[in-house]
Amino acid sequence: MPESIAAEFLDRLVKWSENIKISDPLEEGCKLGPIVSKRLIN
Repeated sequence: MPESIAAEFLDRLVKWSENIKISDPLEEGCKLGPIVSKRLIN
């Protein structure tokens, strides 16, 4: 990534990650749930 846009990209990524809700995927408002599956564990 060109350094000229890296700082802005990182700033936006941090702001996005601070606002994402990580929880049970069945919970209302959940944006990200568990990413583990039996296939990935083995």
